Amino acid sequence: MKKILITGRSSGFGIMTHSIKFLFLLAAICFGNVLFGQTQVKGRIIEESGKPLQFANILLFASADSTYLKWEESGKDGAFILSNLTPGSYRIEVRMVGHFTYQSEVFYIIDEPGELLLDDIVLPLDRTVDARSPNLYWEKYK
Repeated sequence: MKKILITGRSSGFGIMTHSIKFLFLLAAICFGNVLFGQTQVKGRIIEESGKPLQFANILLFASADSTYLKWEESGKDGAFILSNLTPGSYRIEVRMVGHFTYQSEVFYIIDEPGELLLDDIVLPLDRTVDARSPNLYWEKYK
């Protein structure tokens, strides 16, 4: 009778399955934060006339202790996006030179990823400046 020796050597599939498991674990760690913080707050800043305000400063604060968290600037169409927000309570403040400052009520982000669309934020003018130049008369030189 012939004896057959079976060794623990394989064709490499054991190592490959461990490598694949490791890669999946690594991907979950790397992209877990990206998948978790997918909540966005979107809005638009306009004047009283309805014209969009470009370059308005949108500041995000934690409502619990008024900690400054994030800053964005409105685009050409007055739109802004505050992204990658984690669950919690927040408020926003909108500032622009020549306009009153807007402060929102407290709003809440829950665990589910998604999008919070705010109503249009109207920034009224702070004050109107009426500038006039003096009348200038020119005499011809003789």
